[in-house]
Amino acid sequence: MPLLRIALLTCLAVGLIVACAPKPTPDELPAGAAPGQVQLLLHRTAKPAVLEAAFSTVALRTKGPSSRTENRWIFTFDATQTSTSELLRQLRAHAAVLEADHVLLTTN
Repeated sequence: MPLLRIALLTCLAVGLIVACAPKPTPDELPAGAAPGQVQLLLHRTAKPAVLEAAFSTVALRTKGPSSRTENRWIFTFDATQTSTSELLRQLRAHAAVLEADHVLLTTN
C-alpha cells in the first residue's frame, strides 16, 4: 500500500511539472525567421493584390517575388496587429494560396 501511494504521488508530481512547464507562444518564430514577413506560393493565375486587399487590416503588402519560375512572393505585414502563426493559418485557408510559410533569413 505505501508503494502504491508513492507511485501515485510520483505520477501526480510529474503530471503537474509537465502541465506547468512553459509552452511556446504562437508568436514565437522559428530560428532564423524574419519577423513581419511571410512567403506565399499563389495559384498560377492569382495576383498578390488580391491578398493585399483581403488582409488590409494587418497591412499585408507585397515585398517582391521570391521565384522566377513560380508564383511565389514575399509579403510584409504589421506584426503588432496579428501573430505570424495566426496570419499563416488564415492565409493557408485563402483560395488563392497554395503554400504559406515563414521567411527564413540566410547568412553568407
